[in-house]
Parts: sequence; structure tokens; C-alpha cells
Amino acid sequence: MTQEQELEKYRCDLAEAKRKARQYQNRVKVLANNQRDRKRRARTRRLIQHGAIPRVLEFFHGL
Repeated sequence: MTQEQELEKYRCDLAEAKRKARQYQNRVKVLANNQRDRKRRARTRRLIQHGAIPRVLEFFHGL
């Protein structure tokens, strides 16, 4: 293998590693968004189950 071929192989390897790193970073973002959505939904569900939201709506309806 010539030096040029070896250099090109390393460049390809580097490009592939950068692509995979971007994919993993994007996956982390997606998972973080999913976790945030699950927490928000759980909080909303808790508030609804305990009657907090209907009470707030009643308050504003009375104004």
C-alpha cells in the first residue's frame, strides 16, 4: 500500500468516524427530547388526576 493510498484510507476512516459521532449526538438529542416529553406528560396527567387543572379553569371562568 502506497503512502497516498494509506492516507486516503485514514481520511475515509476519519469521515466515517465523524458521521457516526454526529449520528450518536443526534440520538442523544432525540432521547433527551423523549424523556422531557414523558416527564411533561406525566406531570400533566398528575395535575389532571388531582384536579388542579379543572380548579384553575374554574377560577378563570369565574373572573
